[in-house]
Amino acid sequence: MKKYEARAAKCPFYRRESGSVVFCEGTEGCNAIHVAFSARALKKKYASAFCRGEYPECLIARALTEIKYGTEWEIDN
Repeated sequence: MKKYEARAAKCPFYRRESGSVVFCEGTEGCNAIHVAFSARALKKKYASAFCRGEYPECLIARALTEIKYGTEWEIDN
């Protein structure tokens, strides 16, 4: 399976993409979070919106921030 690295990724928890999966940093140094989609087009849309876009609005990024750093992001509305 071909693996993709997104140089344009803005999210600090982003690791890589492969097929219809986005891999994010996990809660520990030895694990990762796999966000799987039913279609590559859905993964592409998600990655564009959150990994390369407004990552503070991503629920995974927000949860990891709270878990790892004990703080929440505040989103400007």
